[in-house]
Amino acid sequence: QVEAGAAILDVNAGVPGLDEPQVLRTTVEAIQSVTDTPISVDSPDARVCVEAMKFCNKPGLINSVSGEGDKIDVVFPETLVIAAKKIKPDVILSAALMGETSPQKDYGQEPNQMNAYFSIFMPMAYISSYGYSAAQNVAVANWFVNRAAPSEVWHGIATYNSQDKGLSADQIHQDCSNIAKNSKAQGIALFRYGIGTIPDLTDIWK
Repeated sequence: QVEAGAAILDVNAGVPGLDEPQVLRTTVEAIQSVTDTPISVDSPDARVCVEAMKFCNKPGLINSVSGEGDKIDVVFPETLVIAAKKIKPDVILSAALMGETSPQKDYGQEPNQMNAYFSIFMPMAYISSYGYSAAQNVAVANWFVNRAAPSEVWHGIATYNSQDKGLSADQIHQDCSNIAKNSKAQGIALFRYGIGTIPDLTDIWK
């Protein structure tokens, strides 16, 4: 297959009666003994995919995994960590989340489960689109902090409004200052940078 141009090799061991994790490991190791082509781990069982990824020498793909249950919240992040640390063991991973407190399952994001895999969470608070007041924005930041610990939360501040127009430097400064002074967030992340006029924010940390 590699000689025919395959860039990734799909490996599936989902045969009834077999010890799927062990057969996958044996098969992956056998393939890697003759080629360094990345592996696509193929199983409907997300946990099997995670285990098999641990034996892949290069980060590859996970095939045939749907989004139900905890597969997005736990399995995908765990697989990402395995793959990323194969490249750089001391890598710090962050995750951008929708800046809403409910319903989290609609987005496949549960900070109190994902915090085992990510060091930093950045909830993107679309202040104008959500209609958040200053107090509501602080409440959202604190909601994530309370659920993400011990991971840090860098609260995402939009630099534009719901009409896709850039905010003034004063407005962005005001939004950032509100979070820095009144919430438990450990940092701030500006998103859609360039569409607004970015102010000097050094004073809000004093």
